[in-house]
Amino acid sequence: MAGASAPEAGYGRIIKRDLTTLSVLQRFFSPQTKAHQTTLTKDKKAPLQLTPLEDLATAVFADLKKVSLYRKNHFVIVYLPSKYEVMYKLDIKWRDYVKQEAEKNNYHLIDLRNDFVKEMGDDVEDYYIQKREIANPYSEGHYNAKGNALAAKLILKKLKENISFEAVFAKRSR
Repeated sequence: MAGASAPEAGYGRIIKRDLTTLSVLQRFFSPQTKAHQTTLTKDKKAPLQLTPLEDLATAVFADLKKVSLYRKNHFVIVYLPSKYEVMYKLDIKWRDYVKQEAEKNNYHLIDLRNDFVKEMGDDVEDYYIQKREIANPYSEGHYNAKGNALAAKLILKKLKENISFEAVFAKRSR
């Protein structure tokens, strides 16, 4: 980074740290690692042991907020629920953690879980890739085109309701 200005050099360090964080997240969520899998209790609560993940997520959120401020962007966390959270109306510890972290640090949070439950109704399977639809077994449970369209519609709606685009664009033009 010879000749780079101080902000550019700092931004390079942030990117390097984010890539390191991404590497850790990829290992944590890899199919070979069972740490992210949960079992449900009778009361439909998923007892997650997230302390290491919470620490990592806290650092990732803080870094992303810094990058957003540096780039004069608005930082928004979007909580995208899993098929089973929607299908069984689950409240899981991870969702609670994200809500608490957003509130504690004044991050803007768009939580789509309740909207998905309402919009999908009893047709939850229609919004997710099914095992029979694609050769890659790890794609099952991800949103299909209909699920992605619903997520995009709801995110845009929530952004319009909660963020002043004029204020965002005014900050960017300074």
